[in-house]
Amino acid sequence: MNDGQTYKFLLDSGFEESVLDPATVRTLHLSAGEKHAETAPGGQVETTSVKGVHRLVGGVALINESLSSLDLSGFTPLFGQRLDGVLGYDFLQQFVVVLDYQQQRLTLCDPASFRADRHPILLNLETRQPYIDVQIDRKNGKPIHASLEIDTGKQDPFSLSAAFARRNGFMTDSSTFLALKGVSVGGNTQAWLTRAKSLHFAGLSIKNPIMGIAEENGDRAGQLGYGVLRRFRVTFDYSRKQAFFERNTSFQEPYEFDHAGLIFGAGEPQLSTLTVLMVIAGTPASKAGLREGDDVLTIDGRPANTFTLDEARAYFEHAVGARTLTIRRGGSTITVTFACRRLV
Repeated sequence: MNDGQTYKFLLDSGFEESVLDPATVRTLHLSAGEKHAETAPGGQVETTSVKGVHRLVGGVALINESLSSLDLSGFTPLFGQRLDGVLGYDFLQQFVVVLDYQQQRLTLCDPASFRADRHPILLNLETRQPYIDVQIDRKNGKPIHASLEIDTGKQDPFSLSAAFARRNGFMTDSSTFLALKGVSVGGNTQAWLTRAKSLHFAGLSIKNPIMGIAEENGDRAGQLGYGVLRRFRVTFDYSRKQAFFERNTSFQEPYEFDHAGLIFGAGEPQLSTLTVLMVIAGTPASKAGLREGDDVLTIDGRPANTFTLDEARAYFEHAVGARTLTIRRGGSTITVTFACRRLV
């Protein structure tokens, strides 16, 4: 950035423009303009314009740009790290962007010299967000066709808006769904988890994926997120309005959700502790008395600080049977045991 220091940005194809967190703006001593209220999933957000932003990404200089400032602090516990900003459409449209999830590598290519050796899938970029056509097979009823946003900043596999789900008969028996809170840039939303029979796009078929349904004030049908995208090497070519999906060795892995009914996060302020961000009602964790804000000390006898946030989440996505947590709540240390099982 402007001061020569390195900052952490989220590469998010769901953002129509790049943004800076207000704390980053202050650190860089940049001047912010007038505040504006905007509608976002989950509610209203406040943005300001910021000029004179210099970024160097992968050796590519992006000089004297105008960006927006947006409070990203709500994502810190969920991601386990503070976000200084987001790279959105204005960044992605300048390159052919290759996301290799398995190798954890981002490659930026020159669109003029890029040559593809495989069949593309067409992108709709009218909203400055990438949309693709998919088919969703329900367990009962006819298949549904939808245009879903590819959202590299979304953590779960894929979701539908509640309005779209209702119009297409996905919520005729929502009593069987797992209800929870959704987390978005505008705040929390009501959400549910269930499974689709299958999901088809780019000539590929995904069997029995977990599907979210979220109440939101946008008009999109839904989104594809990390839970699906991590199983591919994804190439975005905005200049030609196309994308490519190459399967990696994770493609056949089953889709799972936490078997205890917990959402783990990183504890403030150092982000070095494991904490309980959410306990879902009616699940083993809820019935055992776990609460939001509990700090986790041990998991089945192993110190919690030896798990990364991703490792702790993966552990409970595959746990079956009795599991024990030692937690700190206020000034007390409590041991809790519960039986893990598939909840969705």
